[in-house]
Amino acid sequence: MTERTQNLVSSALFIALGILLPVLFHAFGLGSVFLPMFWPVAACGFFVPISFSLYVGILTPLLSYMTTGMPPPPILYRMMLELGFLGSLTGLLYQKTRWGIFWIVLVSFFFTQGIGFLGAFAIAPILGLPPQFYALISRIKIIPGMVCMGIFIPFILRRIKNEPVFKSRKRMAQSHRDYFNRLAPEWNGKVKDDPILKEYLMRFGVSAGDRIVDIGAGTGRMAKHLIGLVGKNGCVVAEDISDRMLKEGKRLLQNPHLHWVCDDVMSLAFKEASFDKVLCFSAFPHFPDPTVALKEMHRVLRPGGKLLILHTCSSERLNEFHASLENTVCKDVLPAIKNVKPLLKQAGFAPGKTTEKDDLYWVEGWKPL
Repeated sequence: MTERTQNLVSSALFIALGILLPVLFHAFGLGSVFLPMFWPVAACGFFVPISFSLYVGILTPLLSYMTTGMPPPPILYRMMLELGFLGSLTGLLYQKTRWGIFWIVLVSFFFTQGIGFLGAFAIAPILGLPPQFYALISRIKIIPGMVCMGIFIPFILRRIKNEPVFKSRKRMAQSHRDYFNRLAPEWNGKVKDDPILKEYLMRFGVSAGDRIVDIGAGTGRMAKHLIGLVGKNGCVVAEDISDRMLKEGKRLLQNPHLHWVCDDVMSLAFKEASFDKVLCFSAFPHFPDPTVALKEMHRVLRPGGKLLILHTCSSERLNEFHASLENTVCKDVLPAIKNVKPLLKQAGFAPGKTTEKDDLYWVEGWKPL
């Protein structure tokens, strides 16, 4: 399933919930107070791109009207405006800021209230009501629903997304994304394919049928070996913060079992226990908080799954190389293996094989059953 198809399916699910929940709430006379149509729209911005969450917000009330007759015009037009704004704003804040979930929901609701006030003011004459009075009452009436959403939605999303409710979320720096995006067109000319990489993957235990995520996949240097090893019954997800790296890789390497996903390792979009193995090749030094990144890798691994952090040189050699560069990665440091082991334990991994020598840095961990 492609990323676009996944987003379409997710959006359709949120729209369906936005139609079904009001029917259930109205059956108990609670619909106009607890705003059941708002809940799925507010949540969808945390799961799909901004353009999709905008469409979810606009289409949910429209399709609800077409199937159930609710909400009727002109309230329908106000809700299309209001929910379209809510869906796109939550998505924008989630993707562009590091705020905790609670603050994203709070700010989104606050500004959506303003849009709702203007919408109610505009349709009041059509309903034959005083604009200021109707707009004010419409906002006061939904306060209980807003309070409930502000309390429950962040904690529901916390369980699903495994992200902080109040604390700022860690993210890869935009400077790193820009840096690797600039390098993408010439990246394959800078790095050479080494036959030993496939041997390393076989030593790690990659086999037919495995579901593997390649963290920091770049242009697919390891993905092309992985896809051959997992076979037709397996699946490889090439993840990277650099969309241009992935675009270059996708141009050169296409396979129905290989999926290119632009994502942030500090907050992976994958569900819990999605993969049998996690590979992190030549990427670990670039993570702003290694512990957070490791916790995310641990989360997406199935129980019994394995992690491999791999470099083709020692931490000392790589750190000297980074320090010699006068650019974004000059301060990126690969910890010595003895310093990585406590981080693995803190993230929930059981320790596995480790090796560090001049031409190899190998750290394994596995997720206990």
